[in-house]
Amino acid sequence: MAHNTSHRYNLDGFGINDSDAVTDRFWEVESTGGGVADIIFTYAPSELPVAPYNVTSEIGTQWYNPGSNSWEPNGVVLGLANGYTVTVPANLNYGTWTLANINHALPIQLLYFAAKLDDEVVHVNWSTSSETNNEYFTVEKSADGKKFIETGKVNGAGNSSVTRHYGFIDKHPFEGLSYYRLRQTDYNGSFTFSHPVPVFNKGENSTWYIFPNPATDLIRIANSGDDLPNATFQLFNPEGMLIKTIALNPKSQSLVTVDIKDFSSGIYIGKISNDYHQQVFKIVKN
Repeated sequence: MAHNTSHRYNLDGFGINDSDAVTDRFWEVESTGGGVADIIFTYAPSELPVAPYNVTSEIGTQWYNPGSNSWEPNGVVLGLANGYTVTVPANLNYGTWTLANINHALPIQLLYFAAKLDDEVVHVNWSTSSETNNEYFTVEKSADGKKFIETGKVNGAGNSSVTRHYGFIDKHPFEGLSYYRLRQTDYNGSFTFSHPVPVFNKGENSTWYIFPNPATDLIRIANSGDDLPNATFQLFNPEGMLIKTIALNPKSQSLVTVDIKDFSSGIYIGKISNDYHQQVFKIVKN
């Protein structure tokens, strides 16, 4: 035997709100006797998804799989729709259920999406915990956060219930502040977008400098203009251990001095980074 309680939620899929394609009702289904059971989900006409997803014959089940942290069809059938009910025969899955338009399934669970400038190119990386009918990803960029253009394409996994990692390198980023996002396209041509993320690229005329190099007692950190964003300087010893961290504020500090006279001789690594950009320096200590 199973019982249910209904709740009203917004359901987030691939970085956007997918609730337009989902009925305004969730069920918590528990087994009190074990074994196989037929489940009949009933909802009110007012709980249908919004147009164009409000076709009763296209409403099917979605079960939350806690193992993969994703929504998926129940693994046997989508459910038999009849009016304002959907029947799942011989069910073995219990927990959280909802109903969604089968032509707009909840295709992607995006774990993270990031874009960062490194050595004058932008590295775009993302991971998914599950994919359903996912044909490909398109990496898009924009100079103003409104008009996006395609800069690359990466094939999807189709259907997957394991964590997958993806990457793309944009070798020709815009200068200044720009934005990157993902467009995910299913085999049937439907698509969704991720949230955009900013990248700051000041180009060849604005950057950070470290001198003298080689150095004996101290190094100095300078920047090429006070319009650079705040950053953090990290210094790593020859064994790779972080030994010093300094906050950099170009608007109040055009030159920062770092005392290294007590450090052993060798090759150190300095890294200056913020949310948008990263520069790495090899520093020789005499």
